[in-house]
Amino acid sequence: MIDKMKRLAGHLPERWQQSMKRFYFARQIRRGVFRSDEPEYLRLDDVVSPGDWVIDVGANIGHYTMRLSQLVQSGGRVFAFEPIPLTFELLAANCALSPYRNVTLLNLAASDTARLATMEVPEWERGGGAQLL
Repeated sequence: MIDKMKRLAGHLPERWQQSMKRFYFARQIRRGVFRSDEPEYLRLDDVVSPGDWVIDVGANIGHYTMRLSQLVQSGGRVFAFEPIPLTFELLAANCALSPYRNVTLLNLAASDTARLATMEVPEWERGGGAQLL
């Protein structure tokens, strides 16, 4: 059922897809279930403490960003880098729903040199970009 809905959504206009994603993630945030199932996510509190300053490179939609923000608390800071504009838009919308105000969002890629670069976002067969969940 979920796969069919994703396939259908993949054929909608990009702005509609983006709105659906914002709604979906906002609902997860309100319900307290906006998290990653990656094993590293569950270990963040082993390496991050209140007052720390951390960098989230490739922040995507903000699962790690928001958890890091919670862990560093008001005395810390999170710098979240996400170069893909549509994904950055979701990251910003998600972080705006957070009770914490300790995140600096950067719509940039991280590199060891200063230069302009291009990024290619692959398209899925179901019609949406790689950001389609």
